[in-house]
Amino acid sequence: MALPASDSFTYSNGNLTTVSSSWSMLTGSNIYFVVSSNQLTLPGPSSQNACYWNADTFAADQYSRVQIVTTPTTGMNQGVCVRAQAGPSLYYLAIINGTSWKFEKIVGGTTTAIGSAQSYAFSLNDTVELRVVGSTLYCYINGVRQSYTQTDTSITSGGSAGLYVYSGSAGNGDFDNWVGGNVDTTVYDPITACFPIGYYE
Repeated sequence: MALPASDSFTYSNGNLTTVSSSWSMLTGSNIYFVVSSNQLTLPGPSSQNACYWNADTFAADQYSRVQIVTTPTTGMNQGVCVRAQAGPSLYYLAIINGTSWKFEKIVGGTTTAIGSAQSYAFSLNDTVELRVVGSTLYCYINGVRQSYTQTDTSITSGGSAGLYVYSGSAGNGDFDNWVGGNVDTTVYDPITACFPIGYYE
């Protein structure tokens, strides 16, 4: 295969890493990533769970994007991840209860917030995307870069793009149309008058 990678989850119903060999679990259990009716259902686990795309090799500067087809319920914390690798270690963009988002990281199995939560009223069919370029994390919602960014140097290279879910209570949130790839940092961004935002490869 070649990047960018994409998945619309058009498999037989079942656990994602069972019905598709292109996905692997990084941490947690595959019972929390369930393909149902050509969508990905996240059935509200009370633990950290992350899976990643294993069919391609990603550059250090990478992105992960997915469409929300059911807004998360109270207690849900789910989203996309980048630089996911053994440790487990990864950066992720968490959608919190469908009303806000934040950057977080897992390093050697320890979870830490990066910055503060940002208010946003998510709607059905919104897309959320996390990009990491160097040490900077960017959030895009419906293709629009959000002004809030953060920097972190805990995970500097390697890993893959993927998906993340955690819940403090029962509930579901459904995803569809995932895309992951490398960020082309050679493309000039006139908004910021610099190069590091990049565009997709």
